[in-house]
Amino acid sequence: MFRSLIVLALATSAFAASFEEELGERQSGLDRTSADQVFELGNWCRDQGKMIKAREFWNQTIRLDKDHEGARAALGFVRQGDRWVSGKFADKGVAPAGGGSPAAGGGQPRAGGPGPAAKDVPWDLAVPRDPRPEDTFITTYIQRMNSLANDSGDMEVSINTLADNYLDVGIPRLCQAMLDPSWRDLAGASGVILRVSSPRTGQGTIEPVRPLLPFLMKASERVADADDLAAFCYAIGGFRDKRTVPRLVELMDFANKDVQDAAAEAITQVTFMPRKSVNAGSAKAWWDRYHATPDREIFLAMVRDSDPAVVIGAAEGLAQFRDAAIGPALVKVLRSDDRQPVIRAIELVKRITGQDWGLRPGPAADRKKQVDNFDKWWRDEGSTRAWPEDARREAAEAGRPKPKTDPATRWVADLGSVTGQNAATAEQNLRAAGVAAVPALLTGLESPNQIVRVKAYDLLKVISKQALPFDPRAADEARKGQVQAWKGWAEEQGLLGDNKDEGAEEPAR
Repeated sequence: MFRSLIVLALATSAFAASFEEELGERQSGLDRTSADQVFELGNWCRDQGKMIKAREFWNQTIRLDKDHEGARAALGFVRQGDRWVSGKFADKGVAPAGGGSPAAGGGQPRAGGPGPAAKDVPWDLAVPRDPRPEDTFITTYIQRMNSLANDSGDMEVSINTLADNYLDVGIPRLCQAMLDPSWRDLAGASGVILRVSSPRTGQGTIEPVRPLLPFLMKASERVADADDLAAFCYAIGGFRDKRTVPRLVELMDFANKDVQDAAAEAITQVTFMPRKSVNAGSAKAWWDRYHATPDREIFLAMVRDSDPAVVIGAAEGLAQFRDAAIGPALVKVLRSDDRQPVIRAIELVKRITGQDWGLRPGPAADRKKQVDNFDKWWRDEGSTRAWPEDARREAAEAGRPKPKTDPATRWVADLGSVTGQNAATAEQNLRAAGVAAVPALLTGLESPNQIVRVKAYDLLKVISKQALPFDPRAADEARKGQVQAWKGWAEEQGLLGDNKDEGAEEPAR
C-alpha cells in the first residue's frame, strides 16, 4: 500500500492560502487585552513560518503579562530566580534533571504521570469552513473513497483530483466525511497528505493538509484493515504531532507486520528516537515522560543527547521556533562521523544561513576547519540573524497589496466553534457590527454546519428586526428559497453593495 501512495505523489498541488487575509480576519476577532489570545496568534504566525510577525505578537504578550511563560519561552528567555533572562546569558552550570538520554526517557523531569490513552487524547473536531459550498463537484470523488479498493485507479483519480485542484473545498468535506460512523477509509486522506506534502510533487510542506489530522486520528479508531492502517501511519508521521504517539503505540501491537513497521517509522519521525530503539515500551515511556511538555522543551532536552541521529532530529524540530540552540546542536553533529546525521546537518546549515560553508560528508577531521568557522560565526552573529527564507518571504509580502477582508466572515465561521470562547466572542462581535454583518450572516444561512445556520438566523432576526422564515434544520433544497428571500430583502435595503467586501472596523468591546 505504501508503494502505491508514493506513486500517487507525482503531481503538483494548486492549493494556495493567503496569510495576510487570514491574519486580518484573526486580528479582527482578537481581544487585544488577553495575553493568551495574543500569544496564540503569535503561535499561529509561527506555524505559518512568519517568525517576524510571530515575535511581534509574543512581545505584545509580554507587555500584557510580563511573566507569560509561553511567550517568554518562545522568545528564548529562561527564568533565573525571580527574573527572566535571555537563554544566551543563563547560568550554563544548571544541568537538566534526570540525566541520560532524553530520547530514551532521561534528561527531563517527568510530566506528571502516565500520559492519556489514545481514546482520551483531545482533538479539535470543528470542521473547517467550506469556502465554496455551492461547488459540489469534488463531493462525489470524496464519497466514493469509502467504497473503492485502495490501489484502484479510481482511488488514485479521487486523490489526485482533490489534492491537485480542489484542496480548499476538499479538506472541509473530507473532514466532514470522516466524522461519519460508517466511514472506514483511511487510504484516501492519507494519499492526499502524502501527495501534497511531498517536496517532489506537492508543496513540500504538510501545513496545507494539517486540518485533516484530528479527523483521520478519530476515523482510525474504527478501522481494522491493515493496508489502511499502514497508510495512515506513514501519513501522520509527517505531522510530527506528539499526540499521535499513543495511537501509534497501539498499532505497534497490531497483528500485521506492515502496520507494526509503519507505526514504528511514524514514532521515529515524531519522537526522533533512533529507529533501532523504537518499540511499544520505549514509545510508551517517551509519551509518559513528555506528553505534557511543550515541544520546544522536548527538543531542547533532546539536543543534549549523545546520539547524533537524535540531536539532528531535535535540531530540525527546533527549526520551527528559530531557536538559537540549533547552532550548537549542528556543530555537535558535524563533529561526528555519523554520515546520515551529518548530511542532514549540512542541509539544515544551508537552510538557516543560505550557504554550505564548504561542509561535506566524510571523516569529521576533514571538515574541522569549516565546522570551526561556522561555530564561531554562529556564536558571534549568526544566532541573531533572520533566516534567508524568512527574509525572502517578508520581502515578498512587503510588496504585495493587502487583501480586503470582511472580519464578519471569520466571526460567522466561528459561530460553529466548539473550543474556548470563540463562538461567544464571534456572536458578540456580530451583534456589535449590526447591519454591516448582514452579508456574512446571509452566507452563514448556507453553511454546511447546522450550528452556524441556527446562530446566523437568530442574529439576522435580531439585527434586521425582520421575521422572514428560515428553517436551519431543513433539507438543502427547502432552504434555498428561504435564503433567496432573505437576500432579496437585504438587496432592497442596500446591504449587499461592493463596499461590504472592504472590511469593517472591529467593534469596541
